[in-house]
Amino acid sequence: MPNFICKSLNLRSLPVSYNESEFIAIANELRDGKKTNTSLVLTKIKDEKFLIIIKKRPNQSYLIKGDKILKPTNISILQRGLSDFKAAFCEQIITNAINQKAKPENLAFNINEDELSIIAKHFSAQNLAQANFNAYENFNKFCLEIGFGSGAHLLFRAQSEPHTLFAGIEIHRPSLIKVSKLASQMGLKNLLLLNVDARNALSLLPSNTIDKIFVHFPVPWNKSPSRRVLNKQVAKICDRVLKNGGVLELRSDDREFFDASLACFLDLENAKIKIYKNRSLEIISKYEKRWLSEHKDIYDMLYFCTKTSQDLKSQDKDFEFKEFCARKFLENFKNKTFKFDDYFVHLEGVFLLLGENNFILKASFGGFSAPVTSYIIAQNNQAHYLKTPLKTEHNLKAHEIMQQILTCEIL
Repeated sequence: MPNFICKSLNLRSLPVSYNESEFIAIANELRDGKKTNTSLVLTKIKDEKFLIIIKKRPNQSYLIKGDKILKPTNISILQRGLSDFKAAFCEQIITNAINQKAKPENLAFNINEDELSIIAKHFSAQNLAQANFNAYENFNKFCLEIGFGSGAHLLFRAQSEPHTLFAGIEIHRPSLIKVSKLASQMGLKNLLLLNVDARNALSLLPSNTIDKIFVHFPVPWNKSPSRRVLNKQVAKICDRVLKNGGVLELRSDDREFFDASLACFLDLENAKIKIYKNRSLEIISKYEKRWLSEHKDIYDMLYFCTKTSQDLKSQDKDFEFKEFCARKFLENFKNKTFKFDDYFVHLEGVFLLLGENNFILKASFGGFSAPVTSYIIAQNNQAHYLKTPLKTEHNLKAHEIMQQILTCEIL
């Protein structure tokens, strides 16, 4: 993340506008009833809101950096915000890790989770039969690749099958940027790219819409299994979103991870699975070439969906908060975790804003396999998320608990 260190910080009362940036408010972290050395500055450029973090260091200098959780979709916006903050409030710059020449990222093919869900609806059996897809009328199949990395396999598939729409999901943004540029150079018209957590994106997809899911060489996370992209919950979701006759293709060189993933799909009702060892494909990545040269074994699993799943229940709930007593919440606040069968809520910290009992709450919540971290801003006994969470079942459950926490029903 872009950052800089300065010796002197003269942060005048906010709000302050400087160039494109509007510095709206500052919030100081409160821990055990005392202020810490960390503050948040709520910042806005055009329609993008994000947070700048200030950390006072032991040598009386200040580390200024962007917050990862609420960072803008375009990193150049954060770069501009930090540059404006530096010019407006800071002196005696010690280090500067801001790319002053950062250009706006105009990524082709880039969409978000909600857009993916809307697009997927066009590929249900009913809509395909009606042949009414608007922009997608030239495509008769819809496939996903989770964690496409260098993009070699995804780009090969998209180029080889022009009448299939491919969506690639990749959490590593530099990989997405690289593949986006390559796809533009290749002139592809059947590709979508998402820089998101695949586990959350899958949970939003409508049932019976995906023809094939590719999961090639994901990080095995053998020391941290909870971080794996495939688990029992994700296996159930994949089974739901696949069409009857659809296929999930897992490919891995890690036997421990492969066996654990296989067990997740074997637990599904009437599982139909084929397993291969050292199977050859039309396209292989540079990493796979290296592993083959080292005579490492490669394991493949093909899971075949053999049923039509029920439609995903529509979620008529929202992420609004009822009015509450902020003073009472602050008096009772503790860093605490609330665990339930399939979701949790963890209160990470609270930051005091100017004004009586106004604050920003940092919290993690959602499903154990796909948690999210968010900020809630509370002013005048009213609260809202600085960025609305994805409307997943687990996030909505966690939100109900968050409401009870703010009203001190369970705090």
